[in-house]
Amino acid sequence: MDLNNTAKQLFVNYENYYAPELDYRRFKQFLYVRLMKKYIENKFFDIQLLGKSYENREIYSIKCGNPNGKKVLIWSQMHGNESSGTLTIFDIFNFLYAKDDMFSEMRDKILSNTMLYFVPRLNPDGAEYFERRNGQGIDLNRDATRLVAPESRLLYNLRQEINPELGLNLHDQDIYYSAGKAGNPTAMAFLSPAYNQEKEINDTRKCAMHIIGETAEALQQIIPGKIARYDDEYTSNAFGETFTRLGTPTILIESGSVPIDGERQYIRKVNFVAILSTLYKFATLNPQEINTDKYFALPLNVKENAYDLKISNLGIKSDKGNYTIDVGIKRYKYNHEDFADYYNTQRVENIGDLSDYSGISTFDATGWFLDGDYNDLFITRKADFAIVNQKGEKIFVYKLY
Repeated sequence: MDLNNTAKQLFVNYENYYAPELDYRRFKQFLYVRLMKKYIENKFFDIQLLGKSYENREIYSIKCGNPNGKKVLIWSQMHGNESSGTLTIFDIFNFLYAKDDMFSEMRDKILSNTMLYFVPRLNPDGAEYFERRNGQGIDLNRDATRLVAPESRLLYNLRQEINPELGLNLHDQDIYYSAGKAGNPTAMAFLSPAYNQEKEINDTRKCAMHIIGETAEALQQIIPGKIARYDDEYTSNAFGETFTRLGTPTILIESGSVPIDGERQYIRKVNFVAILSTLYKFATLNPQEINTDKYFALPLNVKENAYDLKISNLGIKSDKGNYTIDVGIKRYKYNHEDFADYYNTQRVENIGDLSDYSGISTFDATGWFLDGDYNDLFITRKADFAIVNQKGEKIFVYKLY
């Protein structure tokens, strides 16, 4: 099977497996439990209540595949406000349960050669408030050593019980990263976590690196130039590093963003292809072919983009003389009281010569001028000013992007 071609076909046919119940990044625990009950009735999946969160919310484990196959542990939303992986997992459930379609070979290889263990939404307390940390205020991904949080203990104990041969750690990253310095915004970043301070590469890491390289090559058919390699700075109390140290090849998948994808539904679609490609490469892995070249060929994931919108060369008319400046604008999100939704505001973050900074969106304002008083650009002020061209045609900044 040609994975590169299959990846393109998965992307094109994604809607056949999309879980319509989850069309929004923020969804409450009652919907999650309702979905679990739906899948409990489906005997294809073995669903168990893994335990409860600090605030007593349910955490489930779901498994399917060949009990004698290679074990894979997949967990998502250990940071409550990073839900892309959780949404994608439900799409993957639909894919795995489907029959007699163009992806039968891929599906059969995965289900015949692996036993998949899913823990969607490890942090339901954080998810309820769309907050990174759990109900104790603990970052679960910095609790793999002390295991203070009940959610951390559940994940760690499950790993110890099944001793998986691959781990997938699903996260979201913010929108300001690029694939290489001044590159495209990162749509997807991968990492084979280090297992020691020296960041040495053993067979465990090599396995993860090889699979990442193969998956990234397939994804280039969909998001060329938007795939990056996450920094492998060693963090001793993170789960990726801990599981790698224990001998489980672990892959961190950071879902990034593309412009005009506030609910990350496009990235959810990319994530669907990424996870299935990863599972297929692992299910059909030939140890003799393991190679890290494709992994290290990926550009580094760099926090390069400073602004949501960068306006360059904007003219300012003043009684003391005309001049040109750049304007950097950022969006800020604020939760509604029920945490079920949010609203954006955009503020002027910086003005002056911003040549050394990038923006997720850019607008070359050469020939355009600020419409109104210079004070409309005061830093921290709401970015709702207008600009005009030589013909007097006006556009408002908040409509630029």
